[in-house]
Amino acid sequence: MSSSFMTLPRELRQRILLLSLPPVIQPAIVPYFSIPAQNLLHISRIIRQDMYWVINTYSPCFYLNSPSHLDVFLSSLNKDFRILSFDYAPKFAHASLNIFHDAEVETMQWTCYCRGRGMHTHDELVDAWAAAVSSLPSQMRTILLDITPAPGPMRSNKPEWVPGFIQDRRISQKFVGEHGGVLLRLIQCIHERFGDGVAIQLNGQLSEKSRSALDAFIDLSTAAGMDVSFVGDMLAVQPRVPRPRIWKAVKKLAPVRCRWIAEENRLVYLPAKEGQERLVAGMRDVNWSVDTQKLWTRLANQDEAWVVALLPKFGQFKMDGHLYEMDFLPMDNRQRALVHNMAKDLGYESQAVGEEPERFVRIEKYADNPLIRD
Repeated sequence: MSSSFMTLPRELRQRILLLSLPPVIQPAIVPYFSIPAQNLLHISRIIRQDMYWVINTYSPCFYLNSPSHLDVFLSSLNKDFRILSFDYAPKFAHASLNIFHDAEVETMQWTCYCRGRGMHTHDELVDAWAAAVSSLPSQMRTILLDITPAPGPMRSNKPEWVPGFIQDRRISQKFVGEHGGVLLRLIQCIHERFGDGVAIQLNGQLSEKSRSALDAFIDLSTAAGMDVSFVGDMLAVQPRVPRPRIWKAVKKLAPVRCRWIAEENRLVYLPAKEGQERLVAGMRDVNWSVDTQKLWTRLANQDEAWVVALLPKFGQFKMDGHLYEMDFLPMDNRQRALVHNMAKDLGYESQAVGEEPERFVRIEKYADNPLIRD
């Protein structure tokens, strides 16, 4: 492989070596070559000679999390690094500013409801970046503003949470619009500092539901004489999954009732009423399986009264401490499958008894019988 690589034209080899360096790096990380590129550099004198062009051309985009770290980072640029055996003086021409890295989850979610109420907003975070613009070196060519509405620790430690957080209704519909004014001030500061010599782009992740607010902000920037574009990712809106009908049936038969006690300044939950409501109330917190939910919905579309009648029957079996076995009426195979699944979700054993068309389901809770448990 190395011999084939060395037969390539010199310009192509240099481009490949340049691509082996990371295009975006954190300030605390020294640029490094990928392992295959390191191996080639160690074994080939010709390729090592190509490195002089690569080092002089390499200009990564530095990802900055906080304006408070900017001075420390800029002072580190005066130092010479070594990439393998080659001296490297970083060129700070491209930067990505993580605008909302220091925000907190709670304040970020509730910002859209806090205007004019004396509560926390994120103007101070954006203004801190605006104040730090004057510290950026004059050779800047590209400034990316990462406007992802998610805190930095979440993006670093729990990246799987970020898409759901961004798709939150409050975040997706309000966040960009609420911060449009202060973000425009930041862009104006950058434009005043560098003029048209710097390309200003928005990046990061936004929900597709933020599209209209983002387009309005870009139009506002254009009207102010500043060319701004969004080069990040728009997360597609996931279709809303309706709540399984089995939960709705439980809630309808056994609604949660509460009463506010003004004297004690607290909310009190009332016990379920006697009868059917009390029987079904014990199934409010059951973690129904996906198969159970699908079967329930499918059969409810055909005969909702029949599937709803299963809930008080299971509730009676669950609450009666002296009932260890119960037989259901004969039913077809799909109905039996639903009863089997519900019994499994509730922790009971079940079996089909008899022959068609009189075949029925028997559920058992022998494991709960103190006489048999021992």
